[in-house]
Amino acid sequence: MHPLDDGSAGVLYRSVEQTAAGLGYYGSRWRLAFGYPAARFDALSEDIMRPLLRFPHHPLMLARFGTPTVLPASALARLFRTLQGRALFGGVAAHAFRPLHYPLTSAVGMGIIAAGHRHGWAVGEGGSQSITNAMVALLGELGAKIETGVRVATASQLPPADVTMFDLAPSAVAGILGDRLPRRISAAFTRFRCGPGAFKVDFAVEGGVPWTNPAARRAGTVRLAGTYSELAATEREIHAGRMPERPFVLVGQQYLADPQRSVGNVHPVWSYARVPNGYTGDATAAIIAQIERFAPGSGNASWDRPSVPHCRCLPATPTMSAVTS
Repeated sequence: MHPLDDGSAGVLYRSVEQTAAGLGYYGSRWRLAFGYPAARFDALSEDIMRPLLRFPHHPLMLARFGTPTVLPASALARLFRTLQGRALFGGVAAHAFRPLHYPLTSAVGMGIIAAGHRHGWAVGEGGSQSITNAMVALLGELGAKIETGVRVATASQLPPADVTMFDLAPSAVAGILGDRLPRRISAAFTRFRCGPGAFKVDFAVEGGVPWTNPAARRAGTVRLAGTYSELAATEREIHAGRMPERPFVLVGQQYLADPQRSVGNVHPVWSYARVPNGYTGDATAAIIAQIERFAPGSGNASWDRPSVPHCRCLPATPTMSAVTS
């Protein structure tokens, strides 16, 4: 959900109809945009969740979904007219990590929102580590072996494989593969510019965050950026390398769907602020200020920071790789 300063909010429900009803007179436009892809998301996901290396399973369906996704989010946001609708769409589209006036930024917003309407946004029971554990278990069943703590510096360290996948920055891949990469591709990888980063702070909050809007007290994810116009301006600042006074902040309250994460009346709340690449400052105060903006009085609540704030925005070092054969 996406709260605004006047206490209203754009709220995404599993139901397209309920979401549209909460967006006022122009809610029908939300239904127009997301009713079709949400109802057919299972089929659509067969094509949009994989590389387009072959003819799609559902070409006509994909074409209908894909036509508006080529637009910048700034263009598609105008469809929704109300401040609440535009902010709700823009906050999700911002996960493209690109300025919202860039082409194709609508694709991220449409895909995530359609998935949310169809299945909701899942929460790993017991914490996100449970998702990793499930993946590791599946790999084990398939006969895979996982090695950690090994620094891969050159391609000669990798075993023979039909496919080698790197979870690295392009420059790190170029360094590992060296002359094995065509010169043109190696140069492109080396020139690659990393996008914005995320400054993350975890909190333990007694009683939860006292949001002004009641829907925020029930939402697993709360996006804090004000109106769409403010959000778009913030994204432009970050991509220009400047830290805004009011950054886009995402707050996670997954304990609402998974109560075992809480200890009595103390609840885990994580947050991150979008920051420029290479940011070395401390965005903790800005994050708290954005939370207090939409939850007045939260400054008087019992806040604890059980983890050290950290920023993820620099190119990865060549320490991770996954090999399949």
